[in-house]
Amino acid sequence: MVSFEKQVEEFLLAFPGAKQLTEGGYQYFYLENIVLPSGCSPEKVSVLLCPQMREGYKSRLFLSQMVTGCPVRNWTMKNVRILESNWFSISWQTNTGLTIKEMYYTHLKAFSNE
Repeated sequence: MVSFEKQVEEFLLAFPGAKQLTEGGYQYFYLENIVLPSGCSPEKVSVLLCPQMREGYKSRLFLSQMVTGCPVRNWTMKNVRILESNWFSISWQTNTGLTIKEMYYTHLKAFSNE
């Protein structure tokens, strides 16, 4: 298993504009202008990835806006306040043992029409 520190390093190398932030004991990775899968509206959003257990989920991906045009999802968190902004999140569970980068890509698959 790759250490958390090594995973953070790999994630930040893969996404040079990413920012690592913390609030309320949770770690977050903030990314801007993320292009969503084809058919999604809006086409781009900002995201916060929380790679820790939260609300019964192994990890959470928060989006700056609710997304339409993709598979219908259960938006379990709407306008949740994190780091002085409002965020939205769907009910989407990731597998155990994923790296931070793998968690991120697994969450994005939830919005794919393929």
